[in-house]
Amino acid sequence: MRVTPYLEGSGDTKSVVFDAGVAGTPWTELAWQGETPDGTNVRFETRTGEGPDPDVDWSSWSDVVGSAITSPAGRYAQYRVTLTSS
Repeated sequence: MRVTPYLEGSGDTKSVVFDAGVAGTPWTELAWQGETPDGTNVRFETRTGEGPDPDVDWSSWSDVVGSAITSPAGRYAQYRVTLTSS
């Protein structure tokens, strides 16, 4: 029998909505510090909008590439992190 401290599967969480204070703000970079055990993956995505509540007028979720945010400019931004483990 093998027992490990990690469960297989995935889960995600969303950040609070960040306000740049100015319409059309380019969000450029998302950086994080952390360690992941073997078999674990971390994925970051962002979305942006001009209104404070994420709704249909916000952009779709876009992958963060390296540390570069690929979402369009917008006053407000939010990130989602997804953790997967095998």
